[in-house]
Amino acid sequence: MELAGIVGKANVGKSTLFSSMTLAPVEIGNYPFTTIKPNRGVTYLRINCVCRELNVKDNPRNSRCINGDR
Repeated sequence: MELAGIVGKANVGKSTLFSSMTLAPVEIGNYPFTTIKPNRGVTYLRINCVCRELNVKDNPRNSRCINGDR
């Protein structure tokens, strides 16, 4: 499982980005320091399959390889 974090300056849209990526309800406001506690969510990540890079056929157990993307 991949882990990612969203960090940056205050009042630049981190919570809006997080909410749109995870569809999780988070508090969003037009003033600094609206989000004090960390939010957690789950989203889907698409990566290039190794079969495209190595030119081999693979059989992934936890995902599907469609046109070289997982």
